Amino acid sequence: MSEGIPPYLRPCPDGVLLLLHVQPGARQARILGLHGERLRLSVRAVAEKGKANEAVISFLVAQARLSRGQVSLLRGATARVKDVMITGVDIAEISARLVELFQGTDRQ
Repeated sequence: MSEGIPPYLRPCPDGVLLLLHVQPGARQARILGLHGERLRLSVRAVAEKGKANEAVISFLVAQARLSRGQVSLLRGATARVKDVMITGVDIAEISARLVELFQGTDRQ
């Protein structure tokens, strides 16, 4: 892994792979810290009929300053462990945006 790039980001030919561990049904949507090599994210939506998946994408679009077309769920539609593809931004830029969001959170 490149120096300065967090373990939850992986370069791919099509963009950047973001590895998440999602907690649906939370009080608020926010970054909670790390879960192994995955970024822990909570969303308010419940895990039914794709609501939590859409909430994850909406959170990333709004908070990481991305367009809806740049973010897609690759794996984990029915699981807490999700792999999200982000296109149109390089790994250093998305790393900087997510680290900025991550600052001030409980990293445990």
